[in-house]
Amino acid sequence: MYNIRAKIVLMPQDLGGKTALVTGGGKGVGRGIALELARCGCDVAVNDLELAGAEAAAAEIAAQGRASLAVRADVGVSSEVDAMFAAVLRRFPRLDIL
Repeated sequence: MYNIRAKIVLMPQDLGGKTALVTGGGKGVGRGIALELARCGCDVAVNDLELAGAEAAAAEIAAQGRASLAVRADVGVSSEVDAMFAAVLRRFPRLDIL
């Protein structure tokens, strides 16, 4: 018999003024995280290997009234990661959440 105690931590409701970058944000769990961050007030950069998915998520974020950016990059390739961060920092003044 296992005695497991779980602690549930809820995301703060107000993240206004923060900027987030979500890798894998074009689908699945990553997309859910990106949309929830936007709902909590973040501007969100959405990264995915498939640009169409990132663009769709970014459009949903913009529809919530938040600034968004879709960026395609393979996070396993350092030069693409460098280019992704450069694109994010051109669009947003800083990055608070990764």
